[in-house]
Amino acid sequence: MACMRQLKFNHVAGIPKAGNPFAYNLAESFLCATSLLTLGKTEEGGSRQIGAIESGKFEEGDTVLLIDNLITQADSKLEAIKSLEMAGLRVADVVVLLDREQGGARALRTAGYNLHAVFTITELLDLYLEEGLLDESTYSEIRTYLAV
Repeated sequence: MACMRQLKFNHVAGIPKAGNPFAYNLAESFLCATSLLTLGKTEEGGSRQIGAIESGKFEEGDTVLLIDNLITQADSKLEAIKSLEMAGLRVADVVVLLDREQGGARALRTAGYNLHAVFTITELLDLYLEEGLLDESTYSEIRTYLAV
């Protein structure tokens, strides 16, 4: 993962709701004085929609670092990026705690965005196997599932 200090941004925004605590902590604790933008969320017909910016001050052309807990595919990330870009903001980088390695990184890259993951699912599975927290059979079963 790239060092957060090497990424260029004016604000952080979390994907509602799971990404918000991470974004808040990065803005308030780790990055000190970085502005936090909050995206809205609506639920219609059982599906979540990421809405416009609900809070935070920004200027058109500012850059936002988008934060979430994990990525499987990139649907919610691209939806959030669209909301931010419609407000006149720029997004170059997305940071997640876990990349499940199921196409999300590729989808973001194809759309022109960079993904930075603290861990990949493979790294965690390898660690769990090495530490004896997973047996070889379960490890193989999960790896097979993820390859589909």
